Amino acid sequence: MILGKTKKKLEAKEKELYQYLSNNYKDEALRTFYEYEQLVVDLHNDGSLSDKDYNKLIPKIDEYRRIFKNFRH
Repeated sequence: MILGKTKKKLEAKEKELYQYLSNNYKDEALRTFYEYEQLVVDLHNDGSLSDKDYNKLIPKIDEYRRIFKNFRH
């Protein structure tokens, strides 16, 4: 279970990503996705995010990757 500041950081970044996607701001959404992905890795590496929680987030990250797969300027 993701707790406290870690949960708030992840939720805030995901909310930002969702807003950019829903408003069709693709460049900003892609940039925010990379930030979200890096945040997940950083939190896992520093021990703030357990292996169990990290593994739960991987499918979500993969889904975002599928969304951006065909992204072109």
